[in-house]
Amino acid sequence: MVRICRSATAACMLMLFLYTPDLAAENSLSIEIENLAGVFQGKDSVAGVSGGSEAELSFRSEANRDVKAQVSLTADVTNAREETTEFDVYRAFIRARLPWFRLTMGKTRLSWGEGFMFNAGDVLFDSLSTSVDFTGEEIRTTGTWLASVYCPLGRFSFAETVLLTPEENPEDYPSGGGRLVLRPGGIKTEAGYIYAGDAGEHRPYVSFQGGGLINWHLSAASAIEPVAGAEKQLDERLRLSFGLFQLFRLGYSSTLNLRLEGLLRPRGSWRAGEDPREYGLYLYPEISLTPDDRRNFFYRAVVSPVDISALHVVGSSWNIYQGFTLLAYTGIASGEKGDLFSLQNGRDEGSPPAWFVSAGCAFVF
Repeated sequence: MVRICRSATAACMLMLFLYTPDLAAENSLSIEIENLAGVFQGKDSVAGVSGGSEAELSFRSEANRDVKAQVSLTADVTNAREETTEFDVYRAFIRARLPWFRLTMGKTRLSWGEGFMFNAGDVLFDSLSTSVDFTGEEIRTTGTWLASVYCPLGRFSFAETVLLTPEENPEDYPSGGGRLVLRPGGIKTEAGYIYAGDAGEHRPYVSFQGGGLINWHLSAASAIEPVAGAEKQLDERLRLSFGLFQLFRLGYSSTLNLRLEGLLRPRGSWRAGEDPREYGLYLYPEISLTPDDRRNFFYRAVVSPVDISALHVVGSSWNIYQGFTLLAYTGIASGEKGDLFSLQNGRDEGSPPAWFVSAGCAFVF
């Protein structure tokens, strides 16, 4: 019921903007459609053929420099064995800059911690899963309904508090916390805490990010339930994420991006064959080549060193006309049966296919 009311509210906000001439003249409307078709590993390792379409309708305020708002509605249509359609309020928020602080309310995403694939400091959204969509520009985009207050404390320094509504059951306790970000010695230093009301646990974290010869980041977090033995929980549920990133310019307009990230659970499983979702170490290498402002090629992978398995994804995009882009992706798993990634594993619900080939196009207008 809560989700229905929120969706209806966001839709009404969008319709109000669209049909109010004075507001429409001061705002921007954009529509993005992406269509893909391909073959993939289906249930029981049998090949399947599917087509899909994703559409996003976004309306953004433009006139007021101190107040920004956005409403984005998405539709995801998948045609595998049967057609399924999902609608969602992707974003619906207002962000106002006041004399002493900045207020954000609505459905959006806050970036706590550091990391593109693995981010232990992201105690709001728990960015640790290996089951993600590697074909998007951003890997993790999930938002939630929240209210936050951002207080600048100087150049590159600020404090932020946040309150999040329960995701499923409105009778659950809300989640809330805060963070402090400073920059001593040129190193971004972040410390924060969130009480996760839906899970009933406390989640402290710290994060560091710096540069020099190479850009790097390191985050650490844990979780504590309010029961006896909290010190033991801190150690058992400790997780660390780290990363290296470097951008190289090749000529006038070409760039090469190299990235390596990792997730470390010291108390996780270090023996192959045990729960692969709780292994002690995962790695994420990425290579991205942009020959010009129209073409992009990338290689991404999730590697499980514990059982020596991996999922490899190669993709490309070519912006032929303004707003129109051709897309192509392929992925394959490597590993033995029973490993985290393997061509011999049956596909579980919610897990990525062990292999796929897809192509399509996207258009923004």
